[in-house]
Amino acid sequence: MAAAAGIALAAGTAGVTAAVVGAAPPSAGQSATASPGTVALAFSAQAPGPITAVGSLVPLPWGTGISWECSYAPGAADYEQPGGSAYYVLVVVARDGAESTVASWSASPGSTVSPTATTSLPVSAIAHVDIRRSADSSTLLRATP
Repeated sequence: MAAAAGIALAAGTAGVTAAVVGAAPPSAGQSATASPGTVALAFSAQAPGPITAVGSLVPLPWGTGISWECSYAPGAADYEQPGGSAYYVLVVVARDGAESTVASWSASPGSTVSPTATTSLPVSAIAHVDIRRSADSSTLLRATP
């Protein structure tokens, strides 16, 4: 599946990893603290939901690497999808208000996922990063660099 901004998404069972087509994404073993200029993301709740998250923005020569870890509450009543799964998207909002969905994933009660994504925006151009419910685009969590 490919998004309009040249982002390719590869689906997995617990999450999705996104990478810019034709560019090398940060390696899975690369530590977020190893890169100068890394900015921590402290996500805060914008609406009730079964999710908490922390993450980081890593400056890259051509944009920004984004990594985050989401933890989901164990109660199945918190998930609207049959079988107890819910679907989410990560949206990067630029300082000029432009929005770009850079990743999507699903989660089950009690799980923890650690997706990654990239954007061509430099860290300085990112106003905030949202985790939204895929079904209705409601913002559950937001982090401001």
